[in-house]
Amino acid sequence: MKIWKCVPVTLAAAAALVLAGLTSPAAADGGGGDSGVIRVQDRCDPATFNAAVGPGTCIPAPEGGVVWTKFLAALAANPAGVLAERESRGWRFHETDVTIRAGQDLVLVNSGGEVHTFTQVPQYGLGCVPPLNGFFVNLNQPPYAGDCDAAFATSAVLPGTTIHVKNLAKGSYKFECLVHPWMRTDVTVR
Repeated sequence: MKIWKCVPVTLAAAAALVLAGLTSPAAADGGGGDSGVIRVQDRCDPATFNAAVGPGTCIPAPEGGVVWTKFLAALAANPAGVLAERESRGWRFHETDVTIRAGQDLVLVNSGGEVHTFTQVPQYGLGCVPPLNGFFVNLNQPPYAGDCDAAFATSAVLPGTTIHVKNLAKGSYKFECLVHPWMRTDVTVR
């Protein structure tokens, strides 16, 4: 449960990135596929998420409205399906398979109300939030082997911001949200 309590600290580090100009307010509008734009979505209800997890967990967003208990119920009802679909009640990376050209930026636009990460991983597995990992531990998901604090500091996508991932060499990559580990995208750079 340690990392769950560390999330507000790492969110402060992510906010510092915004203030330093390393991220900018969202300007793109979705897309994906070969455009290199991935919309990061969630539908958190601020009142219930903030009461359950802590103040500031969810800010109002245009696509909000899923209450905390329904969010958890959807995960509990079919965790294998959530992983297979890479989506649960609107929590997803809008594009799950993206191809870009070498030199082209990969652009992440967070249109939701929560902080997400877009973390490059060697293999898909569990994230950094034990209560959410608990839904998937019996599905042969390996634990995240990296440093969660460092991953949040370098790959957090705050609500209403756009992140540009630059300089990906030709090859195949896996990116995952370490808060919501079913949110996954395969990226091919050609």
